[in-house]
Amino acid sequence: MKGKILLSLFIFLNYCISGQVVKLTSGATLKTTGSVVVTLDNLNLENDGTLNQVAGEGSFLFKGNQNATISGASLPVFDIVEIAKTGGAELSLMRNINVISGVNFTSGLFNLNNNTILLFPNGLLNGESENSRFYGANGGYIEITTALNTPSSVNPGNLGAIISSSQNLGSTTIRRGHQSQPIPSAGSIFRYYDILPTNNNSLNATFRFQYFDAELNGFDERTVVMWKSPDNINWTNQGFTVRNTIANYVEQSGIADFSRWTLSDDIAARPLISVNTRQSAPKISGIDGNTKDMWKAWPNPAAQTLHLNIIVSTESKAVVKIFDSKGALIATHNHFLMRGSNQLNIDISKLPAGIYHVVGEWGNGQATKNVRLVKL
Repeated sequence: MKGKILLSLFIFLNYCISGQVVKLTSGATLKTTGSVVVTLDNLNLENDGTLNQVAGEGSFLFKGNQNATISGASLPVFDIVEIAKTGGAELSLMRNINVISGVNFTSGLFNLNNNTILLFPNGLLNGESENSRFYGANGGYIEITTALNTPSSVNPGNLGAIISSSQNLGSTTIRRGHQSQPIPSAGSIFRYYDILPTNNNSLNATFRFQYFDAELNGFDERTVVMWKSPDNINWTNQGFTVRNTIANYVEQSGIADFSRWTLSDDIAARPLISVNTRQSAPKISGIDGNTKDMWKAWPNPAAQTLHLNIIVSTESKAVVKIFDSKGALIATHNHFLMRGSNQLNIDISKLPAGIYHVVGEWGNGQATKNVRLVKL
């Protein structure tokens, strides 16, 4: 009770509440005690003063059915940030923040929005799920630095990068971001890791890369492999040792050193997916019973209509799904495919401009093709 009374006193003296914004004004200090929960129900938080919690001092809970932001001129240090947004609402960062104990997810998305969350060494992400998680199409990352000495299945911060090694990596910084990486002719899923150990030689490490289905960016998780870049420009296919599409991870062993890692197609296994960016329809030859199914899409970018040409060797029902950049399903189209060449015209005129992922499935789910679509 003492903590709650003290919190109320500081709110009265130091806060300006205007419209949907709770503002800590310049020169003001917010102090919480007794594991207080500061609940912001459909309210934004703007920190121009001093918000500098320590471990055990409580949490800031963002709830309600409207979008909310964390902004302000001063860097806030939270003990715990909790998100419990409903009805499709999300929490977005307008500045960098520091978090001591962790980020707790109940419902709603947390948009990094090209900002950084610095997680203290003992901090954790708790409760992330397909429907309540970080994303960051515009950039940004979550970062933690901790000592990894002969780690055995260590998952720092619960960021989803699980590392084992017989060597001492020393102080290691791990960053998790959610932009597609520039792997030539492919791109990547909406997750990457920067792993930066002090000792980065002859590690003989095992790395398990976890992900959510909503981050797949249209890729078939049955075929994705690990990719690595030393400079975020040049990429090499690292393959995989273990791939589990139920538990959502890809694992590789025998890793000598770390840098930036992501998941993408094995390029050598991609010849059946053909994306045609010409404005006119592609010329497609006839098929026979031995020809594999094929898929072509054009134009790309597109403004009004996306044309799909699907060649199948047997009749089949087809489902075409469109996902937005967050991985949310926004449209489903059902079709029947005749043996041979089928042209489908998908109306996209009402979609807002942006990046989408079009996934086609037919043959009782045995055939899955995808394309990254730029909507003008």
